[in-house]
Amino acid sequence: MINLPVITSNTELKGKKVLLRVGFSVPVRDGKIENDFRIRKALPTINWLREQGAKIILVSHIWGDETTSLKIVHEYLEKMMEVKFSPDCVGENAIKIVEEMKDGDVVLLENTRLHDGEVGNQEKVAEALAKLADIYVNDAFSVSHRFHASIVGVPNFLPSYIGLQFKEEMDHLALSFSPPRPFLFVLGGAKFTTKIPLIRKFLEKADIVYVAGALVKPFLLEKGLTINQEHVPPNMGSVADIADDPKLRFPSDVVCFNGETSENIGLEKCEIEIGNIIDIGASSVEDLRELVSESAFVLWNGPLGDYQKDFSEGTIGFAKILIDSGVTSVVGGGDTMAVLENEGLDYEHGFTFTSTAGGAMLQFLADETLVGIDAIIRSNKNRV
Repeated sequence: MINLPVITSNTELKGKKVLLRVGFSVPVRDGKIENDFRIRKALPTINWLREQGAKIILVSHIWGDETTSLKIVHEYLEKMMEVKFSPDCVGENAIKIVEEMKDGDVVLLENTRLHDGEVGNQEKVAEALAKLADIYVNDAFSVSHRFHASIVGVPNFLPSYIGLQFKEEMDHLALSFSPPRPFLFVLGGAKFTTKIPLIRKFLEKADIVYVAGALVKPFLLEKGLTINQEHVPPNMGSVADIADDPKLRFPSDVVCFNGETSENIGLEKCEIEIGNIIDIGASSVEDLRELVSESAFVLWNGPLGDYQKDFSEGTIGFAKILIDSGVTSVVGGGDTMAVLENEGLDYEHGFTFTSTAGGAMLQFLADETLVGIDAIIRSNKNRV
């Protein structure tokens, strides 16, 4: 288990300027924040720093079709606390507003990704951000797989810590490295390049690996099922070496969609050609109920159907089973959360832990570290 310094270990923060990297990239529709989960998860660290009398400089990005400005997040935060807003994340405006801060003040800097140097991890941007503060805290686990200036560059210049939310993410996801048993890993979605290697890894760690969503297609092809070629993605890769692993489980039935109507098909009918697999079927949901009942720990990432085409019954059915079971459960993935949010399920409290991360969760599970974690480690080694 990686041991990183948590900001709560520093009790001499009064008057110190703390650059707090948060994950405020939230979905916005019709001028309103659709889901404030990531913002709320950052509040414990923000409030703790305020109590210590620190000067808190919030750094984040936001990216979407409707807005590339954090002004909407500023308006949200203003309902809970006084927060000043800087129209830039570096430069004279940012310097001036930070210089005027008093103990306990909070400033939100504008979207870091409005600077090319953020995504390119340019040293001048990292150094400019670092010059605003005395201490750096990363509480943005959800973007800590990104090699960006505010994630990996700033720790080169400042004493660096992780925040409370970051530690919570690491601790719960790390459960899967030495899990309670039996351990069930459920993986859906369609990111073949990142998730197929993850299946290989967790066949060594989990007791059962259940594969659904688009991810199941290469496995079904290996087992002799014929899928209409127009519904077979070109980037799936080969799974011939693991398709018959005894730990693997697949849907026993699927919902196929031909563009107009859907049909539930049992996968024992391998002699027929099926169309676009769009969801798991009712029998598969019941199979999952049984697997959950036999498990002590469940890790889940990725929807089990194509929710963007309104096929989310399998995902919702499984979520309800998991919530009702009371089994220790860790759930994540941006698409997974979108399905549950649309359904109004209380995913935040229903599962043992709900991750704010999607890609970062997958990267951490695969590598047991992230570039943002490595940056904190290097920062502290350089200051020993």
